[in-house]
Amino acid sequence: MTWTAFWYWIADLFEFCFKILKKLHQLPNILVWVMLACLLVFWTLQLAKHKKEAKRDGTYI
Repeated sequence: MTWTAFWYWIADLFEFCFKILKKLHQLPNILVWVMLACLLVFWTLQLAKHKKEAKRDGTYI
């Protein structure tokens, strides 16, 4: 395989992926936003848990 063939293969792969994304419309964006929202809620709950535990242990600053 030559370097030219390799780079054309990479270009074809990107074109294929972008065609799929174009057909999915806004679904990937929605999935990313939902995932980020869930992670933010999880992180906030973890912070609250650790703060409560620190207050109970007397290590809260």
